[in-house]
Amino acid sequence: MKIIPLVPRGYCKGVLRAIQIAKNTVKQYPNTPITILGPIVHNHYVTEALQSLGIHTLMDQGKTRYALLDEIDEGVVIFSAHGVSEYVVEKAKQKGLIVVDASCEDVKLTKEKVMHHIADGYTIFYIGKHHHPESEGVCFNHPEVRVIETPHDIPQLDPHTKIVVTTQTTMSTTMVDSLVNAIKAQYPDALIEPQICFATSSRQNAVLNMDETIDGMIIVGDTTSNNTNKLEQLAKSNAHVHTVVKINDLSELDPRVFDHCHAVGITSGASTPNSITDSVIAFMNAYAKDPSVSKSDHYPTHIL
Repeated sequence: MKIIPLVPRGYCKGVLRAIQIAKNTVKQYPNTPITILGPIVHNHYVTEALQSLGIHTLMDQGKTRYALLDEIDEGVVIFSAHGVSEYVVEKAKQKGLIVVDASCEDVKLTKEKVMHHIADGYTIFYIGKHHHPESEGVCFNHPEVRVIETPHDIPQLDPHTKIVVTTQTTMSTTMVDSLVNAIKAQYPDALIEPQICFATSSRQNAVLNMDETIDGMIIVGDTTSNNTNKLEQLAKSNAHVHTVVKINDLSELDPRVFDHCHAVGITSGASTPNSITDSVIAFMNAYAKDPSVSKSDHYPTHIL
């Protein structure tokens, strides 16, 4: 059995930047309460590692970022890599909180383009996930923005409505193409401006264009990570791959399910710590040579 790590995989520059901002904030405000508004990235190992540095992550999937701010009364608030609405920023400042923005630059660029089009009188069809923090940051309190997750979400508007179609940065390229076609069928004059970031598209392309000898696939990443889940969907759509496993970390991996495979590809979402992915790669390389190898010899010793 051959082990083939896909390139690129793991952390993207936006995730690395957000984590570094959080670590720098601890140094800058050593005696001040620091709270991240929602997980800084969608990986619970990163959240736990930041907790060990004294950073509290405020999470409640039933609440918007705007509502979550009601639970922070002092200190520093860090906005996650997913970005936030301008209403959240203003509310935090009005509460007297020290604001630190770890928003991904690609997410902020999408937001700027959406606001520009709204000012020009456009209705925005935003292809993304309902209630995802990134889509919330773009759409919150903006009725001109309609989130499109399935064809059923495409609204029936006046055919002369000026429409711009854009996207959440972590969406599947194939899913976006399908929804764009559905939108164009109803609104042929709609402007199409997809904003899938390079980190997402390049990792997806690596899966779509992987070696045809690969018949097994391991996807490493958190269950809450949208870009990780899209990698899993793409791998399962590949006709050559008959065994696809998505895991949080090495402890969840049963390597025996790949014993019938000729080649196993390994990749990970953009918010997955590289050390976790590397441990899976190292173990699978060892297992391919000696099935009695112990997982405990390959667990990562650090996360951040």
